[in-house]
Amino acid sequence: MTGLRSRAESVSPLSERIRPGGAPRAIFAMLHPAPCALTAVAAVLFAVFASRGRTPGGMLAEIGLTVLVGQISIAVINDVRDLPMDRHVHPHRALAAGVLEPHPVGVAAALMGLASVGLAIIWFGWRAGLVVAAGTGAGWAYSLGLKHTALSWAPFVLAFPLLPAWVLTLAHPGINSIWNLWLVGAPAALAVHLADSIPDIEMDVRLGSLGLAARLGPVVARRAALVSLAAAGLVAIVAWAPLHVGLAGLLGGIASVLLVAVAQLRPDGRYVLPAGAIILGCGWVLGLT
Repeated sequence: MTGLRSRAESVSPLSERIRPGGAPRAIFAMLHPAPCALTAVAAVLFAVFASRGRTPGGMLAEIGLTVLVGQISIAVINDVRDLPMDRHVHPHRALAAGVLEPHPVGVAAALMGLASVGLAIIWFGWRAGLVVAAGTGAGWAYSLGLKHTALSWAPFVLAFPLLPAWVLTLAHPGINSIWNLWLVGAPAALAVHLADSIPDIEMDVRLGSLGLAARLGPVVARRAALVSLAAAGLVAIVAWAPLHVGLAGLLGGIASVLLVAVAQLRPDGRYVLPAGAIILGCGWVLGLT
């Protein structure tokens, strides 16, 4: 990190970091559209499964928009927090290239997070707003510091099961079995976190950003991710009958275990484990209804 800081004056000017006409693209990329949209789509899928396809289209749009706004807030705050590192390793990003100023962007991102909570309250009630606030707060905690510590996994373990649990309570307000989602959701969330972090381990270690994956190293982190999702799937397989989870919960567990086997055969399959976690979550959301 010291070596990178010592080259602070050598950062290239804006004209060399952003190609002509590339500023709008850099601003759009700052929103991290792919992962944010994927999370919103996952929430909509959970809602479809939770209601067995009976959720009105307008409500699905409201769920998706609420989640999307909160996710963009988390992603942009992450870029603001990582600006000192990005100036050296990602100089093409909007903030690092000087296309936008970090302070107003950070304020706008915080307002978006509050807006997601406000939308949840307006559309679904104050309890739903509190759940969205907890999930967004977990994301902010990760972006603002926990991602660089051994506790980088904690926001994922809280927030990942919270998403299907929130959607499930919207579809079935009186349901009392949502806590079962953490039995499979917590290890699945750990698998997602590790799988997402593994490609960046080398750079993170070089920059002193020592999250859990960086501390474990790529080999151990990959094994831990595989074991975590396999454990989630096995819990789903073993517990579906005692917990009176429907057959879909069992099938979700089997599918996630099979995807662990696929991931072992495809070391470059970064999205295999997250896909397994989403399938597992959909199975248990459907099984609990």
